[in-house]
Amino acid sequence: MLNIINKTSLNIYFKPFYNLFKLIKKEFEIKSDLILVFVDDKTIQLINKKYRKKDKPTDILSFSYKEEDFINADKFPLGEIIISVETALLNANHYNISFNLELYKLFIHGLLHILGYDHEKNTDYLEMKKKEDFLIKCFLEKEKIE
Repeated sequence: MLNIINKTSLNIYFKPFYNLFKLIKKEFEIKSDLILVFVDDKTIQLINKKYRKKDKPTDILSFSYKEEDFINADKFPLGEIIISVETALLNANHYNISFNLELYKLFIHGLLHILGYDHEKNTDYLEMKKKEDFLIKCFLEKEKIE
């Protein structure tokens, strides 16, 4: 199950995120729940400063709640994804894509981080990007979204 919290004044349509999570759950055989939170730049900046020691807004933060040897791990959330809608809107304008598409891409990106993907090294970046592109393509085809 995907638990979505919108702490912004924007109206965000949740159904595509449920469908996207369902697709990713199937792809990675995920049994745990996930939390997705939409916030503003001010809120994500505070979280970024506290946990990453970076005093600036960012588009997305993801936190894994799982440890490898965690007992009954499937009974607890996999993690939490926090997306700044303000930075996502700036990204969408910069990349000349829709705001919703940027939100879907950020959601995938954050979930892949929780699943252990990273992009510190070029080879890791390429592997993660390939998986992101595959997932967004599958999702857009299934949802018939442009």
